[in-house]
Amino acid sequence: LLVALLRALLLRARDRAPSLPLARGRNVPLTLWLLSLSPRAVSRVAGPRVARSLMSDAQRKAVWAIYVWCRRTDDIVDSPVAMLQGTARLTQEIEEWEGRLERIWEGIPTDTLDLALADTVVQYPDLPIAPFKDMVLGMLMDTPGHPLAKDRYETWDDLYEYCYRVAGTVGLMTLPIMGTAPGFTQDD
Repeated sequence: LLVALLRALLLRARDRAPSLPLARGRNVPLTLWLLSLSPRAVSRVAGPRVARSLMSDAQRKAVWAIYVWCRRTDDIVDSPVAMLQGTARLTQEIEEWEGRLERIWEGIPTDTLDLALADTVVQYPDLPIAPFKDMVLGMLMDTPGHPLAKDRYETWDDLYEYCYRVAGTVGLMTLPIMGTAPGFTQDD
């Protein structure tokens, strides 16, 4: 019921929303009411109230868009539905998801939630696609039966690679939005 209600609201808002100019001269309807939910959504997932209070509205919206993308990415392999699918189907879904990610960077989002990330890419042009792609590789490492998947990590380097892909990438995704301390660069 909630999903049906959200879809109905999205369709109604889509027709009234202004356009967002994206790459290659494309205009995509911007569902402003969805993006306005971001501070509330971020407040549930982005840590203590003090940390949120240090973020501007634009930063909260961008972090929310990244969180939504990460959550959806993880759900491909960790949801109850995923557990019922075979390795081939999960691998296909992850590969399709990576193609969808590339389209977001090209300014061609597939749905309204992708649009939030596409808007973030426009607002933060230094946001690299690499950590997002690395997270997708991390999801393959979580896919039972996939060649990258492991039940055990033989070395600390193997474990480090997995941790980087499924968690460390989030820090790299948010770094261009949050910025660095004075005197430091993103490369530091």
